[in-house]
This record gives sequence, C-alpha cells and structure tokens, in this order.
Amino acid sequence: MRNRIQITSLQNVQIKKVVLLRDRKGRKKLGEFVVEGTREQEKALAFDFEVTEVYFCPSLLSEKGEQLLNEVSSKDIGIYELNEPCFHKIAIRKNVDGIVFVMKSKTKSLEDFQIKKNPFLLLVEGVEKPGNLGALLRTADGAGVDGVMVIESQIDLYNPNVIRASLGCCFSLPILLCSREEAYSFCKAHKIPIYAAVLSNASVFYDTVKYGSSSGILMGSEDKGLDPYWVSHASQLIHIPMHGEADSLNVSAAGAVLLYEVSKQRFSQK
Repeated sequence: MRNRIQITSLQNVQIKKVVLLRDRKGRKKLGEFVVEGTREQEKALAFDFEVTEVYFCPSLLSEKGEQLLNEVSSKDIGIYELNEPCFHKIAIRKNVDGIVFVMKSKTKSLEDFQIKKNPFLLLVEGVEKPGNLGALLRTADGAGVDGVMVIESQIDLYNPNVIRASLGCCFSLPILLCSREEAYSFCKAHKIPIYAAVLSNASVFYDTVKYGSSSGILMGSEDKGLDPYWVSHASQLIHIPMHGEADSLNVSAAGAVLLYEVSKQRFSQK
C-alpha cells in the first residue's frame, strides 16, 4: 500500500493534527476537515472533494472501509495505519468502519454559487446548532432543493456534526455562506421570491400560498427567529399553524413541513 506509515503513539504529530481539525479554528487555519463514516466519505469523493490523508485501524476496519481504503490507496496521499488507541483518539464517532479521511476544504463565493433555472432555494439565518443545520441540509436534498444559503451563521459547513446529520448532503448540495444583504441581493437579481417563516399578524398559513416556479424558503434560528430586516424585504411572510401548547416546531421539523409543501407544488406541475 502506497505511502503507508504506522503510528502507535498518541503524541504523534499527525494524531495531534487530526484532533486539531475538530475545532473550527483548526479547520480554517489548515484548510482541511475530517470525514467519518463510509457513506459520507463516498459522497464526498463522488462530488470531487480531495482526500489529503487517510487514517485506518486494521482491527476496526469494516469490509466497506477496506473497499474505500483500496480505492484511495493509489492516490498520492498520506496513508496512516493506527493502533486502536490512536484511532479512538482521532475518531469522534463510534463504529465508523475503522477509517477516517482528511479532506481539503472548498471556499465558495457568490460567483461560485451556480443554480438551475427557476431554482428552489433554502435560506437559513443564524442557525446555532450544527446538528440542526445538517438535518436541514438532508431534508433540503430530499425535497429537491437546488441550493442553500446559510446566512449570518457561526457554523462552518465542515463541522463534524453538520456532516453527520446531513448524511453527506453538505457535499452534494450547492451551499453558500453569506450575509443577509448578499442573500437578498442575489434573490432579487435572479427574481427569486423569498417566503419567510415568521409568526406575525402579517403572515399567512404556509399551505395557502401558491409558490412560484422560483422559490426561496427562509427560516431563522429557534431561539431568535429571523432578523426584522426580512419583514420588509421578504416577498411573503408565512407560518405553520400550531394547535397545541407549543408555539413553534424544531427548526428541522419546520423545514421539512415548508420544503415539502413547495416540493409538492413544484413536482405536481411537471
């Protein structure tokens, strides 16, 4: 196997590097991130993310993990064979098939955000929990969303919990991190109506709206909701009726309700 290096010390510089990639600052500094789970690894490879290093533990390697190891072993990359203590040190998740990828980050600008004609977008502002963002990305993929704009967020797309909760959809979907002004200007320039989920007297039930051939569903954080900026800049304010004591749904559950309503209308027209 090409470039294989054995590591048995927890103090090895490579072990310390991978641990550093758990943190956003480390990912930003090194321009790399960690991918665990063969399903997520396969998706990252399928969408042309570059592997720079592979770490595996022979005693923990699953059949699928071995297949992926053989697939990438011909590449000009570092391949590190770890004992179990070293592997458990770098792996965040349990039962990850005995293999971990380090991959190169991709930086995207507005110019790189390529969308289809008559696009269906998800806009998410101020989301605070990586797991919620990942779940929304997974739902967006299932609903046929063409692209996602993540607005004013402190979460980076390569957070391990985003990758895990999205089942790798963070690799397959066109995603842009941007400001609310950039998101609004982009949608205005491309004539994409923004339907903002806001509970107010001016909002209407989400399922009474006829969504156009181009649509952008905008959601805020569970804690703070959307910035007041959107009340005057959104095309339409919408909300989900609540019939119990709770006044709102979890953001990922609300996202599923809204996105699949738009999806139903779009696909029923084809």
